[in-house]
Amino acid sequence: MEALMLSTTVQKVIFRKYLGLHFFEVMVACIGPKDLAKREDFSLSGLLKIELSYCAFASRASRRAPSKTTEEEKEQAQIIEEALKSVILLKRYPKSQIDMRVQVICEGLAETTTMAAIVTACGLAAADAGLDMYGVVIGGMGQRN
Repeated sequence: MEALMLSTTVQKVIFRKYLGLHFFEVMVACIGPKDLAKREDFSLSGLLKIELSYCAFASRASRRAPSKTTEEEKEQAQIIEEALKSVILLKRYPKSQIDMRVQVICEGLAETTTMAAIVTACGLAAADAGLDMYGVVIGGMGQRN
């Protein structure tokens, strides 16, 4: 298996990860930690927000209509958020928010391969951004016999 992982600094606090494994491509921007915009969101531990979107041409089967975030994308973003919250030390970022913007450029052959690539790219982006973490997140997929 061949992997291409590029990391470039866009600005002081924005990092992007480009992960290309076989037939799928994902780009992640990690923005933060930054101060919370609203006082009602106050928390002693930091907030992590994931924004996931697919390019119109990401699917091999059909083109996606440009629209708002679908329920499937919201569900996948929630799964990614849960995986990353358990690894990133959010208590070290009180009253702060960390945003991760995920752009799927090309989907994998199966949803599991795409999700594995997204989780891996998010973990690499968080590590590259210098966030305090318990360890690096690596996405994987299972196969039934």
